[in-house]
Amino acid sequence: MNKNTKKTGIRLAWLAITIIAIVLYLISFWYVKSEFEKASYALNSAEISYEQKDKIQTTAQNVEELEPQIEKINSYFVESDDVVGFINLLEQKAKGQGTSIETTDVSIEEALGDLLYGEVLKISLTVKGSWNNVMQYLNLVESLPYDIWITNTNLALKRNTDSENDNLYHWEADLTLLVLKHN
Repeated sequence: MNKNTKKTGIRLAWLAITIIAIVLYLISFWYVKSEFEKASYALNSAEISYEQKDKIQTTAQNVEELEPQIEKINSYFVESDDVVGFINLLEQKAKGQGTSIETTDVSIEEALGDLLYGEVLKISLTVKGSWNNVMQYLNLVESLPYDIWITNTNLALKRNTDSENDNLYHWEADLTLLVLKHN
């Protein structure tokens, strides 16, 4: 073979090897780039998942920390299904104060506009007993863990009608209470 043909063959072989090397380099570059993008996407997804997990844990901790306050807020309201229980509580507290009590009216009404919103439980009561016992009962009602508004109070000294009672008189308080109601 001739020297030129040999040189041309070597050049063609060299060119073929170079082209194959460049093609392999491009294929490997594309493969590495593709794998890097997949890894980057997976890392971003993991970071987002970790951030979401962290937010969920933080929210759960906040709810757990706020639970006593939530319970306290919920205790301001009388639940719809616990109206009878609330009235029984008022009656039980009256007996504990040495007074007698009579529930004269119970209704559910719309709130008073600017002062209260939603529905309120309206209860009218008559409480009988000594001055101290009636006043203690009123104080006790105001200190219950509910949002209670005493909108009407009428105190009167009344003559006892039963002959078994040693006292000739007793105090009688007619009350109207409003309590926030939770639907």
